[in-house]
Amino acid sequence: MSDDIMVVSSTPNGRDPRSGQFLPGHTGLGGRPRGSRNLLTTEFLDDLRATWATHGKSALDRCAIEEPAQFVRIVAGLLPREAQLDVNVEHSIFSNVSGYAEAFSLAIGIIKGDPPVLPALSYDSSDADRP
Repeated sequence: MSDDIMVVSSTPNGRDPRSGQFLPGHTGLGGRPRGSRNLLTTEFLDDLRATWATHGKSALDRCAIEEPAQFVRIVAGLLPREAQLDVNVEHSIFSNVSGYAEAFSLAIGIIKGDPPVLPALSYDSSDADRP
């Protein structure tokens, strides 16, 4: 029965003697702090930043001209895969349009912040008595 029990002994530094890994519950100092980068990553990002400052725009221009499909993949990779938005539309603004094309044009203008001029509304004095 004593063969079924496994005893894990640790070294004074809180590590497993066989694997060298820290044991559960170890609270000593060990390893890099969370979020820190190793030297290779830091140097690579510094080199990337310097190269981008020198060749970034011209590389994008060349890619767009010589390899448009790859350029589109790069741009698509930077965009979020999903977007959630809430849209509230005041339906009464479409009451005076005569068809789909006019409604579409009006909607695009509103989205762009430059709605087309709407026809003047006439004032009906009988509406004044309504709540």
